[in-house]
Amino acid sequence: MFSTLRQAFKEGDMHLMDSVQKMDDQVDILHDEILEYLSDIRQEPLTDHQSEVFRTLMGAAINLENLADVIETELVAIGKAFIDQQEKPTEAATMILLEDFADKVGQAIADVIKAVSESSEKAAENVIAVKDEIRRISDEFLTQQSESMGMKEADSLQLIRLQMELLDKLRQIYTLAKRVAKDFVPLEVASKA
Repeated sequence: MFSTLRQAFKEGDMHLMDSVQKMDDQVDILHDEILEYLSDIRQEPLTDHQSEVFRTLMGAAINLENLADVIETELVAIGKAFIDQQEKPTEAATMILLEDFADKVGQAIADVIKAVSESSEKAAENVIAVKDEIRRISDEFLTQQSESMGMKEADSLQLIRLQMELLDKLRQIYTLAKRVAKDFVPLEVASKA
């Protein structure tokens, strides 16, 4: 879903943006099925360990659904605004930062899915490990944008606003991925998140 969204951004393809929205319908169906399955499991007596695993999986299902909703609702809307206004980041440095940020977020999504589907502690650790890099890129981007605002014309401010919204939603997705990952690592690793 995220990789299709990135492709739609790069190509300026409105049809691909629409297909991302349709993918969310499938995610919603899968989410409902997972919750129904977890509900069936909860009807049975569970040990303390099984109850803990159940809570972890329930939290993961909810947070991953929220992550998909941010992609479907927020990022698609931003992408369509870029396409409608035929906007692209004008400065090479801005484009590189956004690409780098999206790469990190995309890898975090892949890692958190692996953490959940394979109970991979290493994949969950990878999500948490990029926290400082995510913060560094975000701070660098915000500094660059704030410096650019004073030098831009009014019509360029719309582009800056869209780029800031894009960054904010990518950070939100990373935060949701990190929230899920924290449940798949030891407490001392989770505390670093």
